[in-house]
Amino acid sequence: MATVRFIHTSDIHIGKDRFGSGFGVRDFDGALSRLADIAIGSQVAFLAVAGDFFDRQSPQPEHVLWAEEPLQRLRDAGIPVCIIEGNHDRYPYSDRTSWVEYLGRKGLVRLLSMTGSEESVETWSDSSGRGAFTDIGAIRVYGAGYYGLTTAHRMSRIAAHIDGSGYTVLLLHAAVESLSPEFGGVRIEDLDPLRGKVDYLALGHLHREFTYEGWIHNAGSLTCARAKEYEYAPRGFHLVTVNVEARAHEVKRLEIGGRPGRRVIVDCSGLSGEKKLVEKVLDEVRAAAPPADTLLEVNLSGRTPLETLAVDLETIRTVSAGFGFEVQD
Repeated sequence: MATVRFIHTSDIHIGKDRFGSGFGVRDFDGALSRLADIAIGSQVAFLAVAGDFFDRQSPQPEHVLWAEEPLQRLRDAGIPVCIIEGNHDRYPYSDRTSWVEYLGRKGLVRLLSMTGSEESVETWSDSSGRGAFTDIGAIRVYGAGYYGLTTAHRMSRIAAHIDGSGYTVLLLHAAVESLSPEFGGVRIEDLDPLRGKVDYLALGHLHREFTYEGWIHNAGSLTCARAKEYEYAPRGFHLVTVNVEARAHEVKRLEIGGRPGRRVIVDCSGLSGEKKLVEKVLDEVRAAAPPADTLLEVNLSGRTPLETLAVDLETIRTVSAGFGFEVQD
């Protein structure tokens, strides 16, 4: 039985500045570095990154340098990184070169995309650093990128360009409406044209992990990028083992580790003085007893005569820092 293993990940968000605080910005490239170590140690055939590699279209130079180091290690180990651009990676309505495209031109990633109104399909080439698909052993990997509101409209045309005669992976940066009601997105039936042609639909965009009907997979983000994502913890990726001859696969959800996050909700109802409010917040923070180096979000709820601006948030931050963790308000 011929088997091939690959890793599916997405939404790495290199350079993400949580809440504009500058805190934990290196968590994101650290997660990529750990993933590279796992990929090399597991001797996977390739990595599939389903968009939002960077957090913004114009990352800081140091963020690009942080990304290059693990990608270089993967290239040295002979592990291709197949990638598409997400909505955070590419300048909308612009022909400007993206930083993901820059990485492709340097030979650090294989940028895959179907471009133009007719989704031109050309094989990936090392000289250009991009193409619509690439063959890695007996697996063909296509990239469909991010299409926004036109995603559903494009599915039939994209399916028409997919050969589908062997095991096929398609990278798509899109949410699925019924599986992500808080975000919306395409409907399951919009993806029907891909059935039978695509064996593994590798989604990105939604940061929560899910699998649907054994062929639609969303790996989720490697690191919590927003406060509410603590609810999705632990973070991780998909390790996929493919039986090429049977066109079947098994998926293991593996954790990536990294900084924990926790949310503390404090009911401030009836508290008439700032001192009492701060004391209650600190009591709740102490009771939560999160591990050291935790990113802690504190939500104040309830009705109180105090003005929000009157709350001494700096005192809360300072005292909390003494317990080994940071508060984001």
